[in-house]
Amino acid sequence: MEGSQEQDRLLEEVSDQKGGLRTLPFILVVDCFEEVASFGLALYMILYLVNEYHMETAAGTSLLFLWSSLSSFLTIVGAYASDTHFGRYRVIVCGSICSILGLVILWLTSAVPQAKPPPCDRHSDSCKPPTHLQLIILVSSLVLLSIGAGCTRPCTTAFGADQIAIREDPGENERILQSFFNWYYAAGGISTIISLTVNVYIQDHFGWQVGFGVPAVLMFFAAILFLVGSPLYVKVKANSCALTGLAQALVAAFKARHLELPPNTEEACYHHDKESKITKPSDKLRYLNKACLIKNPEEDLLASKSWEVCTVDEVEAVKSVIGVIPIWMSGIIMFLNLGQASIVVLQAETMDRHIITPNVEIPPGSFCTFAVVSLMVSIAFYERIIRPLLAKHTKMGRLSPVTRMIIGLVFACLSLTVGAVVENVRRKTTAIRGGGSTMSAMWLVPPLVLGGIAEGISAAARIEYYYSHLPNSMSTIAVALFTLESAFSGLLGTLIVNVVNSITSNGGKASWYASDINDGRYDYFLALHAGLGFLNLLVFLVSCLASGHSKEKQPTILHETQELKNNLL
Repeated sequence: MEGSQEQDRLLEEVSDQKGGLRTLPFILVVDCFEEVASFGLALYMILYLVNEYHMETAAGTSLLFLWSSLSSFLTIVGAYASDTHFGRYRVIVCGSICSILGLVILWLTSAVPQAKPPPCDRHSDSCKPPTHLQLIILVSSLVLLSIGAGCTRPCTTAFGADQIAIREDPGENERILQSFFNWYYAAGGISTIISLTVNVYIQDHFGWQVGFGVPAVLMFFAAILFLVGSPLYVKVKANSCALTGLAQALVAAFKARHLELPPNTEEACYHHDKESKITKPSDKLRYLNKACLIKNPEEDLLASKSWEVCTVDEVEAVKSVIGVIPIWMSGIIMFLNLGQASIVVLQAETMDRHIITPNVEIPPGSFCTFAVVSLMVSIAFYERIIRPLLAKHTKMGRLSPVTRMIIGLVFACLSLTVGAVVENVRRKTTAIRGGGSTMSAMWLVPPLVLGGIAEGISAAARIEYYYSHLPNSMSTIAVALFTLESAFSGLLGTLIVNVVNSITSNGGKASWYASDINDGRYDYFLALHAGLGFLNLLVFLVSCLASGHSKEKQPTILHETQELKNNLL
């Protein structure tokens, strides 16, 4: 007894010396600079591939799409490695090294003449294609950048949450942790603005060598700062049994599918860990309770029977994973809707972009900044105004993640609806004028602002929801689920564009998604996405009612402090 008390006292002393808000700048700097590098490169990389590597636009676009998709899908690999094998700290370090190597190799392709094809012959107007070795060097840099993104993006969020979740004041910690997810996402918005402005300016005015070199230097210093903060970090051990337990629960439930459960859960005996606070499974998805039902105590509790009878905790973990699937699928459609902001660039090119005076003109690509700014403003408005008001006048003190997701879905639908109306009016003014449009491009701002608010309100809520509803041993995987929403939305968006092109271009007609925006019907295309958005909202509401989310109490984000302490490195 005394030994146990002494161990707890030592753990408390260790946790008091480590973690807390002071560690977050060291962690966030890695994620922010990785995003600055990735997004900044993605904006102008197509020009580098076409002008320096002499690729066709279609080939270059396909390569960049594969790079973006690989970066998104590798987050689940990085999350798996973090949660089950190496821990978040080691995976972040590995990811930072890969990002630095990728940026250095990419910089070498611009600095070393032999690393890319020679310039085109101006007299014969001929361009040599890249050799296999040159392509291998280029692709290797992009693959390393994808590995770096796959390691750092999910792990930095969960690692930052670890620094707060280990503290001793649950109420204060929960408040800080909820704000952390919001401000973490806002920091991503700042990274995007830096990419849209500073990175683009450097590449425009100083060339590719400086444009690739600056992100490499920034990423190097970010990694150094992260390592400097190492003595301060709380490092939670990986749990190699996390996903194995899920598999065992599913297999055990399948093997026991013919068993009959007693009418009352309390009447049966269930297998549970001695240290677990949960001794009986919940009634949600009750058929899975068969997996932990004890039939023969002498045989079922043997270690060799773990694939036939699992623990209550493992069954509840499976229920948690199944429970987040409908929420996760709704996020795919929402990010598909928000992804249509790229059409704004095409619209802005044909509209009057002058503001205040005829000498001031906004570049088409800069209009997306309105969405990013509104995203950050909406987060600040919620944190500084809405939450204090709710804390003062309600018991909850905040909006639940599900409520914020619903609000976000509504704003996403409104954004597309307004965007479709604006595009319809733009087409009419273009037809009257016969080519260009006298309509002010500032009419594009309302749908962009609505889209930014939608993302600002709901994106952090999704991270918070996954983090709070999945077991602590799957914290990084929970964050990676959010990144996968964006990845799958990109694939679904490509499929929808191809289907729309195929159907609407039948008979030699111009496609809705024609290369020339004036020939296409982008208003119909946006209206189609608005319809998908409203359908997604309806399905989300029905899913919440069916699963009991509408009556759900405020989820507790903070994982068990003692559980975290027992898993410290």
